[in-house]
Amino acid sequence: MKKSLGAIFLSSLPPSFVLAVEKPTSFKELIFLFVEIVRNLIPLFMLLAVLYFFWGIALFIRNTGGGKEKEEAKSIMLWGIIALFVMVSVWGIVGLLKRTFIPGGSADTTFIFPDINFEVPEE
Repeated sequence: MKKSLGAIFLSSLPPSFVLAVEKPTSFKELIFLFVEIVRNLIPLFMLLAVLYFFWGIALFIRNTGGGKEKEEAKSIMLWGIIALFVMVSVWGIVGLLKRTFIPGGSADTTFIFPDINFEVPEE
């Protein structure tokens, strides 16, 4: 019962996010919306790559006896490192190109993490 309620709750989240987005009225607004979505997905992909790497470490530690499982764990760790390297390299190259070719453009390569603002009531 709890699993089905959790699945129902999680399946209702994506439509609520879609309905919360304003409809773009021009092509420029559509491009800005796309850029904002991609900008918010980049930290998620970085997190997934780090988790994949740590999953490989956990498998490697668990299978200390050797064999096929240990080789698979090594492969997972290697691909996790490659994914992180590619993402960070592309991030740096885009920042370099932005600084070089866009006049007055600074390479704003900082991540923008969503935050929750709340006030703590004083007693």
